[in-house]
Amino acid sequence: MPRISRGPVVRAAFAVLAATLSSSLHAGALLHGGPLRVIGDEIVECDVVNIRPAPVDEIRVRIFSDMAGIFVSDVTCNDVPQWLGCRATFSANGATFVSRASCVAESGGKKDTLRGVLHRWSPNGLSDELVLELR
Repeated sequence: MPRISRGPVVRAAFAVLAATLSSSLHAGALLHGGPLRVIGDEIVECDVVNIRPAPVDEIRVRIFSDMAGIFVSDVTCNDVPQWLGCRATFSANGATFVSRASCVAESGGKKDTLRGVLHRWSPNGLSDELVLELR
């Protein structure tokens, strides 16, 4: 009995699935920044701003701590007008607490809708700042 090759059929099905998933994944904006080292009583803020004239239905801003292995701050803002934004904040507690914090921001809007910055504020006056990148 002749053997039927399924390779082309499987590749075609996978291509359709990949095209469908990639179009749905790229439908919104995803920004990422970090990590920034956080020590002791420092504060990390992730600020994301809508730069388009139309309001953004929803912006979700999360700060991830690799020390805790979880999102330590998760904020969702709705109906965000132009030049306003959404902020997530994380305060490291204790003089010996060391972590690396990253920020992830998501929106259902267009990719060029958001701009963001990840800040680290220290009680001793030192600070760092990273611009969030599109992913």
